[in-house]
Amino acid sequence: MTKLKAFLSSTLAGVPAWLLLAALLPRLAVTVPVLLHPERAVSGDSAQYLELAGSLRTGGGFTSTECGPALPDTFRTPGYPAFLAALELTPWNVPAFAALLQCLFGTLTVMLAWRWLNALAPGRGAALGGLLLAADLVYVLHTPLLLTETLFMLLFVLSLGFFWPALRQGSARAAALAGLLLGAATLVRPVSVYLPVVLLPFLLGNRKAAAAFLLAALLLPGAWMARNRALTGQFTFSTIGGISLLRYPAANIEAKLNGTSWSEADRLLRARVDAANGPYTSTAQKGAAYMAAALPIIKQHPFICAAFCLRGAAYVLFGTGEEMVFYALGRDLGPILAAAPAVPLGGTIALVRAYPWAAALKLAYLLFLLFFYWSAARGLRNLWREGRRAEAGCLLAGTLYFLALSSYQGYYRFRIPMLPLLAAAAAFSPRIPLSAAGSSRSRR
Repeated sequence: MTKLKAFLSSTLAGVPAWLLLAALLPRLAVTVPVLLHPERAVSGDSAQYLELAGSLRTGGGFTSTECGPALPDTFRTPGYPAFLAALELTPWNVPAFAALLQCLFGTLTVMLAWRWLNALAPGRGAALGGLLLAADLVYVLHTPLLLTETLFMLLFVLSLGFFWPALRQGSARAAALAGLLLGAATLVRPVSVYLPVVLLPFLLGNRKAAAAFLLAALLLPGAWMARNRALTGQFTFSTIGGISLLRYPAANIEAKLNGTSWSEADRLLRARVDAANGPYTSTAQKGAAYMAAALPIIKQHPFICAAFCLRGAAYVLFGTGEEMVFYALGRDLGPILAAAPAVPLGGTIALVRAYPWAAALKLAYLLFLLFFYWSAARGLRNLWREGRRAEAGCLLAGTLYFLALSSYQGYYRFRIPMLPLLAAAAAFSPRIPLSAAGSSRSRR
């Protein structure tokens, strides 16, 4: 407890009070309703996380009933279910306790990001980057939900805070810590599993730091892959990729070709693959079957797939998620969305007709996002002009990596991992003198 107090005290030291309030108050506002109605914390994938947490807590291992009887699960990764399993050992209501902790985690993430940014772009730059990260509506609204975003972001920002000293000073110790934390974040949310490969080239100027980062980043994911190999016979980190490829790009291609809805194409495609390959003995086998069925469809129709992914990338970047506000308030939008016109953005049109103020919220958030992206682009330009190209390259490559992996699903929720990188780029939007920011030009 003493060490925890010392960590929190050092983290909060020097953080502007207004930034602390900007991070904490919105998250409290969406968390308090969940504390009063814990069932609102359960959303989408939450049921699977709770099932896996229960299996861990009762000694059943990391198993799920996705393929019938309880079998080793390779679809989800263990980080977030393990967090929930630990909470189940307490006497408190798990969704409510998780929501409260995640409110603190989200606030702490913004504080840690500010400290990292203040070392890179002191003063106005760090303030701007911290505020943009703190105020993002989709990030805030996911705070109390039993989903991976908040815990992943805490670990990811911690990793970035160590990665930059490795990048700028060649510190092997910082590189190892960055890699280890990134590996832990990947166990929470597998989207970052290939990120070490994307970032590694920027460390190659110092081979010791590069090796320390890569080995540490592979340690935890590698151990999980070894577990999957031992239990299922497949050396894989997660089968979510194969299942998602079938359900999204492949199913959307089928819908386009057959003139049906995505939901109908998805149902028929999965039924066809399941009939040909089932019953499955594990989620690893199911993921492999889905991947094998999806790839030929995608390869045969690359232009349809590319158009779908471009549209998905636009949804990731500019999706506003205003319906989550109603979810946080306990409003049932089912009847409104069910009666939505069958046109692009039909759900948004129906929602705005029923609640005109949602249009103002959507417009305000779109303007916020446009400012966020403009600031990030301007910051990248400033970094490049100042000769800090490794840093600019890392921020841009990481952002594009997350965008590419999320584009085929096209869901605004998948924008969240990009936010720390965009906030860091935006911190350089106000022009920062090289001497103040600790330029590494002289080391190149």
